[in-house]
Amino acid sequence: MTGTKKRSMFIAEAIELKVKQTQKKILEKQLAEGYQACQKESIDISSEFEVADLEGWDEY
Repeated sequence: MTGTKKRSMFIAEAIELKVKQTQKKILEKQLAEGYQACQKESIDISSEFEVADLEGWDEY
């Protein structure tokens, strides 16, 4: 390959890597925000079923 093609391939690969890294960071941030948003709802649901979860278990 000529020097220009090697450089073009290097630049294209570097851009592709950077785009993938950026997309991964965005997804991780969105997931974290989603989990935090659902945290209270999950705790409320768990609290509602706490009695049923413990029903039938012997006291220790």
